[in-house]
Amino acid sequence: MSQYPKKNPLSMQLDLSKFTLATEDEKKMADRMRESTSFFKDGMRRLRKNVVSMICLIIIVLLILIAFVVPLFYPYDYSTSSASVDSVSANFLAPMKYSIKEQILRSKNGVFIGWSYPRATLEGYKGLPVIDSQEKLDEVKEYFVTDPVKITNSNVELYAVWSVDENGDGIGDFGADLFDFSGAKTVEAKSYHITYDLDGGEGTVPVDENDYVPEDEVILSKTNKVTKPGAVFVAWSLEKGLPVLTADNYKEYESKLVTKGTNLTKDTTFYAVYAQDENGDSVIDGFRIQTSYGTPKLNRYKLTYNKNMGEGAAPIDSNVYAPGSTAIPTMDVSFTKPVKSIFPHILGTDEIGRDYAIRVIVGMRISLLVGIIAAAIVVVIGVLYGAISGYFGGKVDMVMMRVVDIIYAMPDTLIIILLSVSLKDVIMNTSFSKVADKLGGVGLVSILIVFALLYWVGMARLVRGQVLSLREQEFVLAAKSMGVSPFKIIIKHMLPNCISVIFISAALQIPSAIFTESFLSFLGIGVSIPMPSLGSLASDYRGQMTIPGREYLFIIPALVIFLIVLSLNLLGQGLRDSFDPKLREVSK
Repeated sequence: MSQYPKKNPLSMQLDLSKFTLATEDEKKMADRMRESTSFFKDGMRRLRKNVVSMICLIIIVLLILIAFVVPLFYPYDYSTSSASVDSVSANFLAPMKYSIKEQILRSKNGVFIGWSYPRATLEGYKGLPVIDSQEKLDEVKEYFVTDPVKITNSNVELYAVWSVDENGDGIGDFGADLFDFSGAKTVEAKSYHITYDLDGGEGTVPVDENDYVPEDEVILSKTNKVTKPGAVFVAWSLEKGLPVLTADNYKEYESKLVTKGTNLTKDTTFYAVYAQDENGDSVIDGFRIQTSYGTPKLNRYKLTYNKNMGEGAAPIDSNVYAPGSTAIPTMDVSFTKPVKSIFPHILGTDEIGRDYAIRVIVGMRISLLVGIIAAAIVVVIGVLYGAISGYFGGKVDMVMMRVVDIIYAMPDTLIIILLSVSLKDVIMNTSFSKVADKLGGVGLVSILIVFALLYWVGMARLVRGQVLSLREQEFVLAAKSMGVSPFKIIIKHMLPNCISVIFISAALQIPSAIFTESFLSFLGIGVSIPMPSLGSLASDYRGQMTIPGREYLFIIPALVIFLIVLSLNLLGQGLRDSFDPKLREVSK
């Protein structure tokens, strides 16, 4: 049976039996050529096929968005303990936890029920949280002021106590019945007085009309109007009948003299003490007695009220209380406790209450900025230096490459550390330090200067090699014959043909610069405080690894450094495989 249908004689169809099938080679020749594409499109097409590189690209994009966009909306600042007075954080808060102050602000339906004495806490805040359960009431009621306040030897500050009010009747659901001062009275401390006795002397007796209370300090009166035959007044004593002091008996009675302020415990009489004056010049003969005179110090203390995160005017007690007195705290208050929304501390806080998440984010932003700026510096300096060296060749190339060799021969780590320290000291001692502070700090500027001095040599060598191979091409010769200047030939004709090398080298330079900045900051010679860096954060909290619950303070910045450097390196390798024609030929 024929594979071709039989032709109808009346048909206008071609007779297929007169044709032969095309061979495989002829079919290939008839295939339509692939559409032309640009260098960038072709490289991106190859890059999209690299799964690892695309995952790293997504990670880098997400990190960049977090580092540069999140701080614009985040409610906390990297350098202060809170974004506002309403959100004062405690030191070393655990992730997603709130300080006592923040817990008070967030609690609902809180009403004032009484006062509490300050309590000692690890956070340092002395007020009580809002009482919202019987368990919490049992935990804190020992601090409640349920009796008149006793004034001893210091000022007293009382903190408002809040209790939840779920049914809205204005009465706290827990502990409101514990505060009852009906029938209590204020008690004034007993007054003491002091008197002076001349103890056999003659003259005017000092008079002290002050009312003293227990533990008040008395500075005794000095008098020059007391005399005794052959003696002069020198001091006071609590013991009556001391003999006239001489150089011989002074040591025996020295301990009985009142030579400094005395704290009273009861009504007291002070007796005059005399010393020998043989020549009648009113000067002690042969020895000297040191005494203290001045104004009586009356110990008086105040009672103050703390609103404990409430709003409105706190009560003011204008009274001054003596030691031993008691005071009844007022229950007539006009302030309230508002309910406020407080953003949680996602990664907790540091040792001075600063939100740790924003410090990590800002540190990540610093690292990425350093990498990008360093890459830009490397491109500008390295490309121009390498292109000039490769284009002119000869002695110019020899001299310029010897400079590159000298820089290459230096020990990188040692030179980087020495230059960073030296430049930092130099900048701080000049007027440029103010400009450096506005640019991110002296440490950051010194790091960028180090990159500008050392990190461009690799790029210069690569570009030089490309230009050496390109300068013998016909298009360069044509440009020269047309009188085009060397600068235009380099910029318009040579560098566009080196774009793959420049692009890939710059991409691989970013993770190297980030690692160097983190390394220097870890050593304490990088970014200046209070601006955080991932390296400085890891350095500051490496000691927290031994404290349970705080290991993350070191692990998180270290993990972010690892993630950034690894992702950028893998992405750089993917870009090299996709955009470098030589590697593409090798892979075939």
